[in-house]
Amino acid sequence: MKRKVLSGLLFLLMFNCFAQLKREVIINPMIDSSYTEFSEIFGFWQSYLNELNAQNFKNNFLMNSMPENLKDYWDQSEIENYLFPDLYYSFKRSYGNVFYPWEREYFIGIVKRNTNIFELKTVFVSPEEGVFKGFPSFLITVPIIISGDTYKLVNKFTLYKCKLESKVFSNITYYYSPHYEFNDSLANLLTKRIEDFKKNFQIEKQEPITYLVADNITEISTWFGIDYFQFDYLGGLSMIEGRALKTNNMILCGGCGNNYLHEIIHILLKDYERGKYMLFEEGVASFFGEHLNYNYNYHVVRLKEYLQKNKWINLSKSLSGYYRNFANEIMYEVTSNSSDFNYLTYSDAQMKTNFAYIIHSVLCDIALRQGGYAKVKELFLHKADNEQEFYHAIEKELGIKQADLDSYIQSFINENY
Repeated sequence: MKRKVLSGLLFLLMFNCFAQLKREVIINPMIDSSYTEFSEIFGFWQSYLNELNAQNFKNNFLMNSMPENLKDYWDQSEIENYLFPDLYYSFKRSYGNVFYPWEREYFIGIVKRNTNIFELKTVFVSPEEGVFKGFPSFLITVPIIISGDTYKLVNKFTLYKCKLESKVFSNITYYYSPHYEFNDSLANLLTKRIEDFKKNFQIEKQEPITYLVADNITEISTWFGIDYFQFDYLGGLSMIEGRALKTNNMILCGGCGNNYLHEIIHILLKDYERGKYMLFEEGVASFFGEHLNYNYNYHVVRLKEYLQKNKWINLSKSLSGYYRNFANEIMYEVTSNSSDFNYLTYSDAQMKTNFAYIIHSVLCDIALRQGGYAKVKELFLHKADNEQEFYHAIEKELGIKQADLDSYIQSFINENY
């Protein structure tokens, strides 16, 4: 949950200076930048990043599909293998808004691996004033190949996956390292769980899914050529982590095992037209799947205890979090001077439960009891773009007014769990 807070804070810190689209690049002073191959490859890479930055800005820092002019930089095999060829961007996209194409770049260097493959290494750093100023956000290794009389980008994962083991179950291709203890029975169980969810939600589309599994997300990121990213190495936060790369139908499971339905649900639901409010989707994924390797029943009991210990929480005013001003007063509404407030999500110090997710799972539970899967789907498909609009959706679909929602949810939990 802290990841959401950090991501939101980063957005607030950086947003005001995005009008300055020009990128800043600092080249490693040890590099002899006069030799031909460096200038050609460096120029190719900078041209790509400039285009990526412009398109990223145009699409509000979150592209869902790759523009044709960006595809021109990628080898044809990458375009054929991935819906969104840039796995670096796709990886970062799974954490929310993507800022690195705009950030200050410290270009570390280029090395020739064989007659046809070069690798460049580079790091991105936030230049914005605030807590992130000067701190790296992304360190990546990017293969570049010679293609005819030009250069093309390829993904590190494309070159690395030959070193991994793979298995296919139904429409899922798993990749894992030779030392990973893969469990076939869990893979078969996941296949059945997926079919059950699709049947109940009336989902007919069957797309191939790539499922990467390891003991931690750090290991998986290295398969992509990502040596460091901003939300890794944060202590206990990195123990169990799942990611859905919706642009490429890829699942990343670090410590989640090979039976993690939560992220699969995100892939299954990605093509539905709906509003921008995403927390109910997290609730659906946590209710029918799992959250941090535990099922809904485990988390709803913890939510019950959390609400009993924090009587000040009012779910009729916010389903996700609250603000504290400098007087340490609890506030629920964003003011015009929101930078004066510290946004805090409903979560605990142990990071065992993202309570905002489970609050929305409870709403999923209520909907299921009221009208089955059809009612859950109706609530999911609402065009709510923000929390206030979602309150209206709850009243329309579940018949619970916003003013009554806090007492209704707490009574529901207390009576059933």
